[in-house]
Amino acid sequence: MKSLIRERSRSQSPAKPGVISPCGEAAHNELSNILADFNRDGVPVLQGFDIADIPEEAFAYLQWASKQQAIDEFYDWKLLTPEEGSRQAVIRELIFTEADYIKHLMAIVEVFMGAAHALQAKGKLLRIDTSMLFSNIPDVLNASLYLWNYTFVPMIKDALMNSSPFNIDLMREGFALFKDIMLPYEKYLIDQNKLLEYNRQNQKDSEYSIYLSWCHSRRECNRLQLNDFLVKPMQRLTKYGLLLNRIIHYTHNETEEKSLKIMEQTTSTVVTEINRSVRQNEEVEKVIALQKTLENLDCEIKDEEVEKLYNAYGKLNLSAPMLYCLPAHRRTLTHQADLRFRDSAKEARTI
Repeated sequence: MKSLIRERSRSQSPAKPGVISPCGEAAHNELSNILADFNRDGVPVLQGFDIADIPEEAFAYLQWASKQQAIDEFYDWKLLTPEEGSRQAVIRELIFTEADYIKHLMAIVEVFMGAAHALQAKGKLLRIDTSMLFSNIPDVLNASLYLWNYTFVPMIKDALMNSSPFNIDLMREGFALFKDIMLPYEKYLIDQNKLLEYNRQNQKDSEYSIYLSWCHSRRECNRLQLNDFLVKPMQRLTKYGLLLNRIIHYTHNETEEKSLKIMEQTTSTVVTEINRSVRQNEEVEKVIALQKTLENLDCEIKDEEVEKLYNAYGKLNLSAPMLYCLPAHRRTLTHQADLRFRDSAKEARTI
């Protein structure tokens, strides 16, 4: 898959989030004028972003599929049996929701990221670190575009060329690549909670608030907030298995049912593995946070050699390898609470 080179935020050492920036009325007006220019001339293209290298027809089919009416009217679905009609309705839902989801990813990259980087190029919004706000969302967009090209396009192209119902079996080869294509999702979903928190922390920043309000007002955002966009990758990833299971419910052809079950199992396995990675990362962060609360024993050591040994081995390192365990094994925080004990019958102390 084509690698994606993204421009990092121009502010690598932002000020503490949540603090109102020293931005006066004149600076606010200047920011608003720049955003007005974006409304008139368009949002500048995100520098350094290379969109997925897929055929132009894939984008044309994406545009077609993003219109529910086009999907519903290209074929007379009343000609089908009630069972097959229900099956095709779920397939149409799978296609339309995928196209709609990709449009949302494009809105993040083209509107939110494009505007943020363009503003930073003009000396605005410098307190915001875009890597902490968006992670690798451009890679997620490209992954979904590749999935669209390899999985959805063959089925849509066949149906439109032959004026026939959708042949779900034509998605099989694309879904065989699902795990490899969706690799960028793992990093994004590991970072997701941090992105949401970073967005929340910066709500009091006046420049950031103006920027967000402008983004939310854009037609591409369809009145959705940034938080709504940031959680969509996880929502979509879990949706594949649910929709495929509904298609399986209406499928009675043994060969097609077998192919669909393989597709569903593939998506479920990827979701399970990503969830495991997210949980493991959360556990590592808990252990790191716990270690920061531990104080080293403060003692006077007169022997120089003993002091060297103490400095080398006397500090508790909860991330160090464990005896008789594999390198991949990590410590897990199973319980955390205050320790209470009594110095006397009346006095209780808490640690």
